[in-house]
Amino acid sequence: MTTFTTAFRSTRNFVRGRMRFRLVIVAVCLLVAMACWQLAYPAYLRYCGESELNSRRIPAALDWLARAEAVQPSDRRTQFDLARANRLSGRFIEMQTHLQKARDLGFPADRLKREQLLAMAQSGRIREIEPQLAELFSSPGEDGREICEAVVSGMFLCYRLQDAFTILGAWRRDYPTDPQPDVVEGLYNFQKRVWLKAAESFEKAIRLAPGRDDVRLHLADSLRNLQRLDEAQRHYLECLKANPRDPNILVGLGRCLFEQGDLKQSKSRLTQALAIDAKHPNGTLMMAKLNVADGAASEALPFAEQAYALQPFDPEVRYVLAQALQGCGREEQAREHFDFVTAQQQAQSQLRNMLEELEANPSQVGLRYKIGNILLEYGNPEEGVGWLQSVLEYVPNHPEACRALAKHYRRKGRETEAVAIERRLEKQAVPSAKQSGDSR
Repeated sequence: MTTFTTAFRSTRNFVRGRMRFRLVIVAVCLLVAMACWQLAYPAYLRYCGESELNSRRIPAALDWLARAEAVQPSDRRTQFDLARANRLSGRFIEMQTHLQKARDLGFPADRLKREQLLAMAQSGRIREIEPQLAELFSSPGEDGREICEAVVSGMFLCYRLQDAFTILGAWRRDYPTDPQPDVVEGLYNFQKRVWLKAAESFEKAIRLAPGRDDVRLHLADSLRNLQRLDEAQRHYLECLKANPRDPNILVGLGRCLFEQGDLKQSKSRLTQALAIDAKHPNGTLMMAKLNVADGAASEALPFAEQAYALQPFDPEVRYVLAQALQGCGREEQAREHFDFVTAQQQAQSQLRNMLEELEANPSQVGLRYKIGNILLEYGNPEEGVGWLQSVLEYVPNHPEACRALAKHYRRKGRETEAVAIERRLEKQAVPSAKQSGDSR
């Protein structure tokens, strides 16, 4: 009996020892797995973000990279990628924040400097960095596409069209499978309201990158403006399959249905969009327009007023607001908006002539100043500011441009910027007549 007991105890101790050993092994494996996961997971998130960034799906890229930052905020590559994604989406303040974090974490200084130059190029400050552009193109490193896109976008912005199309051609030759040259050209033509050329460019881009739903949406909008409504609807529905809660797609589809005369379905899509984004600029405009068309001016007015608060410079918004006010019996207020639309149409006609003239000679400073002033009064003020800033690239102390910018900044409550612009006038070294440039 004693022998049996001893054997039993030995066996039990052996089993317990093996179990402890296995538990230790399992615990070590779990710790190693956790350590590997902590290293691999943020790298995986960043990889997904970079993949979306390279495919120019910027909202998705920002989402993945924000998740990578939340897991590992001290990763310098993630901070740099976030800076680039924000630059590409035009969010330059956020870009600077992430660039500074990347700098503090030791990201290579030459890459950071290049990204700053790309931001300046993209925002149209081409003349300011002209000496560095040759260096950028001669030593692009892994940023060849980025450089082309930023410079071409900036040249379109400041109306250096001949140079822009030259670089665009080289970009296409060097990167024949890249859809982005067609996207950039399409966006330029879309902004100019040259719908057919815009549609052609977006169609080329879609053939190279069928999964680019952002480009497909631009194509649908272009086709709708061409009144090719059935084609436009097909592309809107294709976009909606991949992004069923994107208010931009829902509003585009709602507008297409409205123009096809299907007011019921149009209202359904617009209601969906506004449930997702109650302050969607075009969504509120279209809901106002739909109610005006339906004879419900009192229902249209709140939407029209909200659209006006969001886009006061949009002539379509002003016209629909005037219609809604008129339908509610507020004739005097309606007349004010109708008169503005008439004046705006005349200004836009002048603007088209000036842009055609500027296309032949981009350095006509006087024309740039006039275009900026027209846009401040009758267009998108931010575009007006961009044109006046382009004047200062040619003539840094241009008196009229400085005064116009200072007045605009002060009206917007941006006193610091107003004072900074006024200080330029104090440094004036040449007579006003010479600084004004060609005033034709």
